[in-house]
Amino acid sequence: MGTPGGLCRYDGTQMRFMGDSAIRAVDLVRTVVEDPKGNFWLGINRIPSFFERYSTVAYFLRTTERFVHLKEKTKEGWRPMKGQPLGLVGTRLWCISPSNQQLFYFDVVTRRKTVVLTQVPFFEDNDFYDHQSMFDGKRYLWIHLLEGILRFDTQTLESCYIFSKHPLNKLGKPTFFSHFKLTEEGIYAATKDFSGMLISNDLRTVKPTTKTQEFFAPHHSVVTFPKAVYPYYPHYKTFDDGVQWLWNFNYGYKLNPLIPKFQKITANTHEVPMKLSIRGFLVLNDSLLRVNLDDYQVLLYNKKANELFFPNPNDKLNSTGGRTFRSMDGNVWIMAKNRLCVYDPSRKTIRTFVNPDTLQNESKFANTIRSVFEATPTTLVLNTESGMFAFHRKSLTFQRIPFFGNNGRVCLHDKEGRFYVGFNGKLHIGYLRDTVWRATTAPITGAIFRNGYDDVAHNQVLGASATGLFVISKATWKVTKWTAKEGLASEYVYDVLVDKKGHFWISSARGISRIDPYHSKVENFKLTDGLQSNDFNSRTAYLAPDGEMFFGGSQGFNRFYPEDITKNTYLSKPYLTQLTVKESPYKLPVVISEATSITLPPDSNSFAIQYSVIDYMSEGVNSYQFRLLGSDSTWVNANKQTIARFIQVPAGKYVFELKAANSDGVWNPIPTRLKIEIRPYFWQTQWFKALLFLGMMVGLYFFDKYRVRQLLAQQRKEIKLMVQTQEIERNRFAKEVHDGIGANLTALRIMVGLLGNVDIAMLKTKLENVLETTFDDLRGLINDMSPRSLKIKGLVGVLRERAELINQTQKVYIIVNVSRKFPKYLAEEYEMNLYRIAQELLQNTLKHASATEVTFYLDYNNKNLLLNYIDNGQGFDLEKIKHTNGNGVANLYARTQLLNGTIEIYSAAEQGIEVTIKIPYDLAVEE
Repeated sequence: MGTPGGLCRYDGTQMRFMGDSAIRAVDLVRTVVEDPKGNFWLGINRIPSFFERYSTVAYFLRTTERFVHLKEKTKEGWRPMKGQPLGLVGTRLWCISPSNQQLFYFDVVTRRKTVVLTQVPFFEDNDFYDHQSMFDGKRYLWIHLLEGILRFDTQTLESCYIFSKHPLNKLGKPTFFSHFKLTEEGIYAATKDFSGMLISNDLRTVKPTTKTQEFFAPHHSVVTFPKAVYPYYPHYKTFDDGVQWLWNFNYGYKLNPLIPKFQKITANTHEVPMKLSIRGFLVLNDSLLRVNLDDYQVLLYNKKANELFFPNPNDKLNSTGGRTFRSMDGNVWIMAKNRLCVYDPSRKTIRTFVNPDTLQNESKFANTIRSVFEATPTTLVLNTESGMFAFHRKSLTFQRIPFFGNNGRVCLHDKEGRFYVGFNGKLHIGYLRDTVWRATTAPITGAIFRNGYDDVAHNQVLGASATGLFVISKATWKVTKWTAKEGLASEYVYDVLVDKKGHFWISSARGISRIDPYHSKVENFKLTDGLQSNDFNSRTAYLAPDGEMFFGGSQGFNRFYPEDITKNTYLSKPYLTQLTVKESPYKLPVVISEATSITLPPDSNSFAIQYSVIDYMSEGVNSYQFRLLGSDSTWVNANKQTIARFIQVPAGKYVFELKAANSDGVWNPIPTRLKIEIRPYFWQTQWFKALLFLGMMVGLYFFDKYRVRQLLAQQRKEIKLMVQTQEIERNRFAKEVHDGIGANLTALRIMVGLLGNVDIAMLKTKLENVLETTFDDLRGLINDMSPRSLKIKGLVGVLRERAELINQTQKVYIIVNVSRKFPKYLAEEYEMNLYRIAQELLQNTLKHASATEVTFYLDYNNKNLLLNYIDNGQGFDLEKIKHTNGNGVANLYARTQLLNGTIEIYSAAEQGIEVTIKIPYDLAVEE
């Protein structure tokens, strides 16, 4: 709504002001026009000085709450555009400019202004009246003139004047109207003295009316206004929900089309200077009720005029206070203070009777009569503070009913003449003849009630008790009970009545309830439904012949027709009003009520959402449910709480849903939704997790490589140690053989040589041949185990020497080819292991291959030693050899790995073998 200095936004609970630096506190936002996007075109009344005033056009962006002030080019340069928007038709924003006397439209797409009418005598706001110019929402502008009204057609651009001085005036003499209103019946127009007329919608006829003085309130609404309203006629506006808003100076009022369900009569509503604690009703005539109050006071109530007043002091009946009972003969029995009175309407006299049999002579309750029942035309049954008595109308005497002693109490007297009496915890049912009790059924334990209702139509009795509502079948005397478990707001039931549909209406310590026994449903009504209070009194219910019900309470009474009590079906729409983070308002780029999604930083994952509902029908009695999809799909019953709190919500995407129910518990099935994204910390993001995973994989890869290298290094170290150990053992063995066995064989040869003196020539020759052969084998064995010439001749020299020895056998021919780049000498470790590899290859060929030719090729290239070995033997299956227990191939791989080299072996049946060994060797470093 437009206010001085800006706009006010009402979210269902509070008004929030939205101002702008370009709008001063004395400037009034006079007109508001909504566009299809929900934004507003504003007309702002400017008062730059006491003698000058004009209006300017502005645009309000609803989502960001930002004002944009329009400007137009004039002779003096760019100036604020003067005008007041009235309506938007297509792309044309129709405006009036009283200060320029112009009617124009502004094209919101092309941003061009087009003046349609000039010299228009607009009526402007003054201290007494405001202009009523408006758009009817279809095609016509209704312009409030100094005299008369101008109807302008926005489609044909035709003007029609009524009650104006204009030459085209169509109807009436020039007249000033203080206000006018468009209705289906016509245009209600009022002059400044509030005399009015009804102008037909076709502007052809006019007739006097007094309806212009009304507020056009909805049907049956009861409206009262404080006197401060009435110096001048208030303004009003009706929205789609039927609620009418009225304002006058500093006062605002709301007229609700849903009147309270129950009409209440209290000291406040009828300005009675006393407490209205009701004790019963008595029908005096079709329109007048006697209202019995506490302290034996009486008021009269006119149902038709809705007036409550004191009785005439000369009225004998109504000047005597107390509960009342009308007997069949028309007499009225009054349970006055400490006595029983009877009023004879034919004689207009009152007689008084005092019961001498009282147990409380010294008490203020002595002779107090609580209720009266008519047993026969000549006998009344009384409930007193001292027990049950029969009052004999002929003898005018009281007689105690002995069967029930001092504690019996009549609860009900039904149409069949049966009495229902509560006594010693049981409900007794039977007949009274004078003072003699005759039971008709066995007493019912626990079914005692205070007072009841005889539901003749359904052959049952209803009993109001302090523990619920009893329903007793007259046919079977079966008892059923309605309690809080079945839905009653309170089990302390005061009174009960039955309507034409068979529904039970009860008053209790928590208001009025309606029970549908056919569908087992209970509907509880509240103060906002118009109850006089939540607390009611016993024995104050009255059912009028036309079906109207009356229930009395501690603050007054309610009257209503049961069929008029309908459910509020208006669907409440909830709105989000504020987002708080860490108990402080959180600033969003748009207003939260306009937002469909929001994004919160990682440290704002504990937040609260405040909400409300714009429901002018429920008078603030709304219930709420909410949930956060993505976290929990269960609806949380917030009842009347208007804030939802969420603590430490994990990063992710969620949807907040909010539902509202009206005062009668009808839920809007369409919830308000807000998408919420909580951004994760960088270490919670997917890319960080992926990067971390990739880093772990890379780390594991390099760790695995490092571990493999360590294992290989350890393995090489162990192999090297093993080889060194083997070489040491071989050297030791060779030395022992050479120094021990060799020496002995030498000595033996010398000794055999001495045998020549003995002239044993043949023996000598044989021994020398055997010894020579032994020496040759021993030398070969020693040389194989510890090639001493390796240090002298190098790898190439030893291989060639060995090849010459084997070639002398003429079984296998060995060729050793050496590249010029191959070093003559290698490091001891490399020479020893390469020699052992060559030795292993030759040994396998000589033992197993049946080869006739073997070729060695040694080369050095790109810091690598190359050994290529080829024979033309019978070959073998390499896969089978790997799975055998032989050590030949395994030794080749082990020694190659020891030197960080690679080995490739190719062999097949009858195709010989080819072995290529490549070993890294930096000649400069090794030297």
